[in-house]
Amino acid sequence: MSYTPYRLLQLFLEFYHVLICYQYITNPDKTNEKLLVSSIGCTEKNAPGVFQLALMGNSQKALDEQVIKAYHFIQSFAPTDEVTPEEAHQIGMDFMKKTFDDRYAFLCSTHVGKNHIHNHFVMCSASRDILGRKLDDNLSLLLSLRKNNDILCKEHGLSVIEKEKGKSQTYKEWLAEKENPTGSNKTKIRKIIDRTVMEANDFDHFLSLIKAQGIETDTGTSKKYGPVTKYKFPEEKHFHRGYSLGTFYGDESIKKRIERHIAFMKSQEEKKQLRKEQAALRKALLSPAERKLDKSKVKIRSIREQSFDNISKDSIGKLRWTNKQNAMRFEQISLEVKEKYGIAYSDIKGHISSLRADNNRLSTQITKSKKDLEELRSFVENCVAYKRYKIHSINEEKASDKEKYYEAHDSQLDAFHDAVFALERRNIDLDSITYEGIKIMQQKVTEAETEIKRQEDIKRQNERDLKELSDYQKEIDLYFGRMNDEI
Repeated sequence: MSYTPYRLLQLFLEFYHVLICYQYITNPDKTNEKLLVSSIGCTEKNAPGVFQLALMGNSQKALDEQVIKAYHFIQSFAPTDEVTPEEAHQIGMDFMKKTFDDRYAFLCSTHVGKNHIHNHFVMCSASRDILGRKLDDNLSLLLSLRKNNDILCKEHGLSVIEKEKGKSQTYKEWLAEKENPTGSNKTKIRKIIDRTVMEANDFDHFLSLIKAQGIETDTGTSKKYGPVTKYKFPEEKHFHRGYSLGTFYGDESIKKRIERHIAFMKSQEEKKQLRKEQAALRKALLSPAERKLDKSKVKIRSIREQSFDNISKDSIGKLRWTNKQNAMRFEQISLEVKEKYGIAYSDIKGHISSLRADNNRLSTQITKSKKDLEELRSFVENCVAYKRYKIHSINEEKASDKEKYYEAHDSQLDAFHDAVFALERRNIDLDSITYEGIKIMQQKVTEAETEIKRQEDIKRQNERDLKELSDYQKEIDLYFGRMNDEI
């Protein structure tokens, strides 16, 4: 059971701290002598150097103290879960791959020293591609972390948190809610904010709507959050700061909620207009016979099964209505299949088989492409590390005090020597490595990532088509009395 799988802890303003964290989470006493330590895109020793290289590809100032260099988060399992250290570690690696698809260098370690097993992750904030894109640690990412964690835990028969714990109530608030059916003042303010978010155009409009409902507002300052909005009813003595009301009531959270609601309503209106235009187009393309059929609206969502046993005078009308609706629904299915897929209803089974075969081929191709991409990424990263940190190796040889020089540049030297080892193992001529060649290979990485994404998009669309066509086929089989046929 993951108690904190979706809580990103923003840490590490200096690469030195990244190394310290790596040393902590890879402690041999906690990780079965490091048997429960794995990584993608880096190693324990060269992590700071690898992270630094990735951040240098970003447009922001990589060494700016305000730029987040890495993230550290934890995946915990309940003490009551019967999970082995090896299984927990595999869940951790699957969790990272499912969420980030190897786009960021990270290390995963499983700690077994406490009364419950838990995974530590330290991940670079910049991606491994040529652009070094920074991780967007927004609410969507947090929800993805939780969702992926829960899926994997359920697959392994482990418990998950079904209901997220909110901010704890004070005794005073609890007592007020117990004595007052409408809830405490904090609860009332939350409900008013929730309603107002759905009506506001922006944050200023939100505040004006809040005031119009009899709530007083003010602006305060927090060391942690900066400027914050406060709320209270006129009869209250003290204000309630937005963040004290709960996770989604701080200023930034409310602004994002307003933006999401406006975007959602806009998309709904666009979809409504598109459906209207499509309906008009379909109607214009109908034949005279189809127009006549179209005048009687289809009032059922799917073809209905009928029973011809015990037909009475009372049921004969319903039977005729169902027959007519089923016929209309069948015509509707035929039109939709022809329009969406360009096939007749009798060709659905063949099209389903073709889509399944296509998806099997795509799955194999995507797996191979991802393996090739990971090898190419690793090769490029080693080439970059070799070129970038070669000067440190040269300076170490020239240094009068080699031990002191190593202490000052250990992460860069570790990254350099790891790169040399990996490249020589590939029988690469180190002198042939150039920045121009690296740039070409980085472009190939980008092209490979784009191609994999294209293939995954096709596979997802095929899966949606398979679901829809299978549903159509079930209705058709029912219409023709072939309910027990296998698709």
